[in-house]
Amino acid sequence: MDTFNDLDTLLFHGDLRRRVNVKWESLRAIGLVSRGYNPDEILAFKLLPASWFVPRVRTRLNADLDWACMPKKVVIGAPGHETLHAYYYIHCGVAGYRDVVNGPGMDNAHGFFFTLVAETIEVETGLNLFAGIESPNR
Repeated sequence: MDTFNDLDTLLFHGDLRRRVNVKWESLRAIGLVSRGYNPDEILAFKLLPASWFVPRVRTRLNADLDWACMPKKVVIGAPGHETLHAYYYIHCGVAGYRDVVNGPGMDNAHGFFFTLVAETIEVETGLNLFAGIESPNR
């Protein structure tokens, strides 16, 4: 969780503090495997707020994986990817989950604006924000 807080401070000047709930959790334990997700491929994921009256973004880091064998740029990049999603959600509301402009190979969650910012962060920091998913521009 310290990594998430450090990324929030570095990228967003602490704007996400107390607005995002970050935990280690098993994909199997919360039932995402039964919905077609492969716990060996997903590094981190978001859940909708438990209550819309307290709209905190819930980010989960996949506890099913052996993070110790991954490159540092991926171990830090995966929470960085989710930090960016959280920022969009907090500042754009539900629209933060859907990018309004998509290009070839992009999906609603990783459209033009998300990809542009994520790839800029990658260039500036050397992190890999698209580990586990395909970046549209690679």
